[in-house]
Amino acid sequence: MGAGHEPTAVSALAAEVEGDQQGRGLSCVIIQAMAAAGRRAGLGPLIAPARPSWKDRYPLIPIAAYAAWRRADGLPFDPWMRVHARLGATVLRAESSRCTSPRRSPTGKNERACCCPRPAGTSSLAAWHR
Repeated sequence: MGAGHEPTAVSALAAEVEGDQQGRGLSCVIIQAMAAAGRRAGLGPLIAPARPSWKDRYPLIPIAAYAAWRRADGLPFDPWMRVHARLGATVLRAESSRCTSPRRSPTGKNERACCCPRPAGTSSLAAWHR
């Protein structure tokens, strides 16, 4: 961090559970452990980029609309988003499949650079865990 800037939150970069271990509640344990580590370090919320697990089944639906889908019990339609919701997270915003930021190339020209690489056609949401 630069002088005079103190961190205030923690961000997850990835949370993955091997296929043969899925369905055992380990994703909740991982998220809770990340949030707890941040609290122990004196930081505020955990901000977790979350790629909804079923979004690829609905490629024509914009990510913001997909994120708003709810089941009859009020929880998110998407299983991965339900994990976050059950832990008290809220969705901050949706991100499109191409997130870019300006940068200067070696030639001195301004160009766009990918700041959050993802496979083409994917989207993600930022989940905020207090």
